[in-house]
Amino acid sequence: MDGLAELRLEPWRAGAAGILYAEDFDAPPDPPPPPPPPEPATPVPDEAALSAAREAGYRDGLAAAEAEQAALRDQLRLAALQSIADSLAGARQEAGAVARAHAEALAAALLAVLQAAIPATLRRHADLETTALLEALLPLLQSEPQIHVRVPPGGEAAARDAIAAIERQARDAPPPLTLTEDPALAVGDLVLNWHGGAARRDTQAIWRAIRDALAPLDLPDLRELPHGT
Repeated sequence: MDGLAELRLEPWRAGAAGILYAEDFDAPPDPPPPPPPPEPATPVPDEAALSAAREAGYRDGLAAAEAEQAALRDQLRLAALQSIADSLAGARQEAGAVARAHAEALAAALLAVLQAAIPATLRRHADLETTALLEALLPLLQSEPQIHVRVPPGGEAAARDAIAAIERQARDAPPPLTLTEDPALAVGDLVLNWHGGAARRDTQAIWRAIRDALAPLDLPDLRELPHGT
């Protein structure tokens, strides 16, 4: 029996297959696992560190607030400047419109004065205009063989007086001269013809020159300027 027991126990001792329990139930249990290490304690800042942290936070907050205020001031300043610029632009346009309106009113008034005054002045002083033109032109034509003078209706008497005065003052004998009234001429007009040349004072041409000079200014009532008398 002893020998048989030894043979049956030998495979268990060798860890043979088919053995259900390979442990020794009589052996002492395994020791429990060691406890986890304790977590490191959070250091508690001292009062100086807390005061420094508070001071730094205050400075950071103050700097952020000042930066925000500066940005807001810049925005308000830009908005104010833009508003001023818009106001100035509007005022400039309004002032330009007012100035243009005043200029147009003044131009219209001046044109009305010219329209009324110049023809009347020409009618009153047509003889003086004729005399002045003849005094300026005839002495330059002493060498011409023939001169023909045309004046508007009613201007022959003044022209003859002017021609007679010029002939009295001339050193040389005046050239042959004819004088006629031309109904196609306006008051203040004068036409001189000689061989190869002519000179003319044309009231209508003077008014056309005035209109042409004023046209680039885009002034009103240019079409109302008189075309003659």
